Amino acid sequence: TDHQGAPVTKRVLKILLAMAACCAATGCIRLLPKPEPPRLIYPLQAAPAPAIKPAPAKPVVIAVAIPDATRALGSADLAWRRNGALAYVEGASWEGRGVDLLQALLAHTIDRSGLVMGAVQSGEGRADTEIRWDLLAFEIEEDGGLSAVLRTHVKLMEARTRTLLATIEIEESAPLADRSAKLAAQALQQA
Repeated sequence: TDHQGAPVTKRVLKILLAMAACCAATGCIRLLPKPEPPRLIYPLQAAPAPAIKPAPAKPVVIAVAIPDATRALGSADLAWRRNGALAYVEGASWEGRGVDLLQALLAHTIDRSGLVMGAVQSGEGRADTEIRWDLLAFEIEEDGGLSAVLRTHVKLMEARTRTLLATIEIEESAPLADRSAKLAAQALQQA
């Protein structure tokens, strides 16, 4: 006890608590971890519909399957490949799983093209033909430059008999001017 009769440890504890409160209020110490910045979430949307409608639509409904993809490419993360190694853009993602968004985007694009009667996602309704596809790349590639790449192997199947009607390899790319999550998402959408 001190000369006033209060235990010293109790007074020291009060002083330490008062100092801690002052420091916390001024930002000297942090009791909770610093929150991470909010995640940037990007949409993946179809291009605008063509202004001029082509010849009358063919009486065909096309079903679009979810693309088959590796686990690395099938997630909501924006993929970035450098020297063969795949990583993800930190703090950025698509608004859903990439394969689901690509399926919806392709069905919507075909539907709005006016070339056929319509397009649906597989399982939504009856279709005459079906697009099945393997997603080989949907990523930023940084080998000798920066570009967004979409690479896929597409099969057009007769829906009822599963007869293969046609196959095609498609590769599209779009340049990327700088290392930015926003520019990466825009370039991937363009590809």
